[in-house]
Amino acid sequence: MVMNAVSISNKSDNAGLYGRKILSRVRNTDTLKCTKEQISNARVIGQFNNEFIIIKNEHNVFIIDQHAIHERIRLEKYVSIATIKGTNYDLEALKEKACKGAIKFKDRLNIYKMKEMVRWYRYLKYPFICCHGRPTIVYIGRIQE
Repeated sequence: MVMNAVSISNKSDNAGLYGRKILSRVRNTDTLKCTKEQISNARVIGQFNNEFIIIKNEHNVFIIDQHAIHERIRLEKYVSIATIKGTNYDLEALKEKACKGAIKFKDRLNIYKMKEMVRWYRYLKYPFICCHGRPTIVYIGRIQE
């Protein structure tokens, strides 16, 4: 099976402390461009192997790394809170805290938790990579009609 990484575009040109903005291809194939909104509006199919969330939009299927996306959600919340409070923060410590407290592989998720994490794609600044630079989502394929 050939899998593609998702090519994304963020409004900001500065990836800042969050890593790369464009994910490299897993294989030498075309990447699929999608937006945060398209992902956040996708339908949750279910959980695979208690590690991944399977979603689909109108024509495509994607797989989300449940640990990576939860880690990203937590990191951006921590950074936002520290910024609002005007406090200095240690980014590496926040990354570690986000990772350690995130949903793990083998954690069974109910449908509501899966939908909640998918909806977060709309609100995150850099939703397509975890705080360590791994992709949170991978394009699986086009739905055959």
